[in-house]
Amino acid sequence: MHVLVTGGSGLIGWDLIRRLLSDGHEVTYTYHTNVPLSRINVNAKPFRVDIRDEQRVTEVISRSDPEVVVHAAAMTDVDECERTPAKAEEVNVKGTRNVVKACEEIGATVVFFSTSFVFDSDGDRVTEDSQRRAVNYYGRTKIKAEDLVSNAPFDSIICRIDQPYCWSEMWQTPTFVTWVLDRCVDGTPFPVFSDWHNTPVYVPDCNDALIALLEAGKTGVFHLSGPDYVSRDEWAKEIAWMFGYDPGLIETSSSSDADLPAARPSVNLQNKAICQTLDVSLRGVFSGLKRMVERRPSAVKGR
Repeated sequence: MHVLVTGGSGLIGWDLIRRLLSDGHEVTYTYHTNVPLSRINVNAKPFRVDIRDEQRVTEVISRSDPEVVVHAAAMTDVDECERTPAKAEEVNVKGTRNVVKACEEIGATVVFFSTSFVFDSDGDRVTEDSQRRAVNYYGRTKIKAEDLVSNAPFDSIICRIDQPYCWSEMWQTPTFVTWVLDRCVDGTPFPVFSDWHNTPVYVPDCNDALIALLEAGKTGVFHLSGPDYVSRDEWAKEIAWMFGYDPGLIETSSSSDADLPAARPSVNLQNKAICQTLDVSLRGVFSGLKRMVERRPSAVKGR
């Protein structure tokens, strides 16, 4: 299977490429602002692409002629989307429209990475069929992009994820886990919000589930989220403990104390559809952090 991954140098895309290659698939990928500082594999073909550029998107997808396009490129900074809505619209909506049009021409299957922020839930369990209603501009652009993909005349998979985490590369935006670890290393107590809740997903689990969906020929909407619904401060304390730091460094605070441009919902994504469709399981927070320790034991304090 030949797969083209947009946003291939990002957290999700980079890991996905590695997994596709290890499974014997052919891979082409694009990158833009996150320039990879190393070649992931001589067999993976990179192209620098701004997804807002329709001509360039069409050229690369047409020339590559993949069977599947995984659209992971996006503007994901929630507050920046709120501050610059026109740019968010250009990247997340127009960019997706460009990818969709190019895929229509070659008949490729499209996988679109979306977000829990298409919902406005405040702790209620949310399934794939729940009504979408975003509380911030980022979420609204993702709803529009989901509709572009689902209404197009090709097979598609929409993957909604929440707080993906794993070890990141030096050119990538830090995840919540690495952000917490950096502050624990500093040793100074720091505040973490108790009123933000997530269902974090360990990135390798997310991508393994996606590859399984593709290889099984499945289509539709799936929540690729972990099973645990946790507050940020609870998660931060578990991170500190798992890596040998004092959970007491985390001070509970409220998002109301911060002057943030964008509101955040506390979405409890349910992942039963993917688990039942493929009989797979996605790690909870404890197991995901344990796997990170196994992959990089030197990150544990005192080792």
